Amino acid sequence: MQMRLERIVVPITMALFALGGCAPLPGDLPPRPELHTPVVAQTAVPEQTRREGESRWWDAFGDDQLSRLIDEALAHNPSLAVADARRRAAQGLARQSALDAGAHYDSNASAQRARISEHGFLPPPFAGESYNLADVSLGITYSLDWWGRNRALVAAATSTARAAAAEQAAACVAIAVLVNDAYFALANAQEQEQMARQLVEKRRAALSIEKSRLARGLISPQPLREAEQSLARAEDSARRADYEMRAWRYRLATAVGRDPEQADALPTARLPVPLALPAALPLDWLARRPDVAAQRWRVQAAEDSSDAARAEFYPNVNLMLLVGLESRSASQLLTRGAGTGAFGAAVHIPAFNVNSLQTRLGTREAEYAAAVGEYNRTVLDAARQVADSYAALASLAQRAELQQRALKAAVEAEALSASRVRNGLSSRGESLGAEISALGQRQSEAETRAARLRATVALFQALGGGYQTSKE
Repeated sequence: MQMRLERIVVPITMALFALGGCAPLPGDLPPRPELHTPVVAQTAVPEQTRREGESRWWDAFGDDQLSRLIDEALAHNPSLAVADARRRAAQGLARQSALDAGAHYDSNASAQRARISEHGFLPPPFAGESYNLADVSLGITYSLDWWGRNRALVAAATSTARAAAAEQAAACVAIAVLVNDAYFALANAQEQEQMARQLVEKRRAALSIEKSRLARGLISPQPLREAEQSLARAEDSARRADYEMRAWRYRLATAVGRDPEQADALPTARLPVPLALPAALPLDWLARRPDVAAQRWRVQAAEDSSDAARAEFYPNVNLMLLVGLESRSASQLLTRGAGTGAFGAAVHIPAFNVNSLQTRLGTREAEYAAAVGEYNRTVLDAARQVADSYAALASLAQRAELQQRALKAAVEAEALSASRVRNGLSSRGESLGAEISALGQRQSEAETRAARLRATVALFQALGGGYQTSKE
């Protein structure tokens, strides 16, 4: 009867003691901030088609050597190696967290030779005796996790791993954008350097003509001085264009993962025909940005960590089981009489640790608020980048149309001037002026074309660079 009473009273007593051991939640926690959702009605329209090969958006430019350079960069860039290592580390922590939330196993085996002191507490016949002791045991511990603390910790670790994977995807997009941008900037610098050298030659020819006219007494020194100034400016522009070409070549080599000394081995960059301005932006562009997805997973991880800290305010029970074999003789270790074991439960009482628990929860809530703030900032920056890139492309497309008309007129004027020179109706100096004007218009057209290509790259980046959220 007494044993039955103990079996009933002891669990009831532990349960009442545990319920009475709940720690009070802090009363000064601020309200949680809300996640920001941008208004994209003027930026995006309901068009959610996803093209095949969208993850390799740079192939749309139709430049095979550009695609090969990006593939090389994605294979050898050190930043991607760092991002991949962080992803694997976060995934390992997530797996470890899931293992920690389950049953814990502890196995031990030992064998020893011992002698009992003749002057110790044990009397004869144990005193002065030497004996062998063999022990094999297996212990199992399991937390009931009534309030979901372990589940929240596993969810937090999983969200952190997903954030790391999204950050790796963002690093891939950033590398591809860097190579694209440097490639088109280098192509423009190469064309500008070639046309700058042509301009120097034409300015020298114009200066030679002015010198001849001055020697014959046909002009005053003023036109000669103006021609000298124009030549000096053209030579300065040529030197600046040469530096820009070298600088962008070094940047492209670094982006690809090569040493600066290997920059000269890069292929000659080309400016392809700019892509048409998209008539509609996909409505789901925001969710397809890897940096936004990473911040969203960071928010989820912070929320799960806070839930785990909140669960610590309530008591929890850990079950323990120990089974094993113990014998003073190795020959009797596997006999039935060598068996040993224990079973029990440990109750976690948080009532005596209120200050520490409240401080930890306040810290977790502050981390959640910071994560939400980072997410909202990322979302607003993403919306601004899309709006800026789209507006820049629209403006550059209009400028390109105007410059094409101006270039056509300049080329026609150059042809007419050349025809007048051949027919003896005008001088070579007038023809050089038309050639210089047409060359300057070609420089502006190439610069605008490169700007359109770089703005297109920026728009691809703003739209997520083909990131597939389904992978997460």
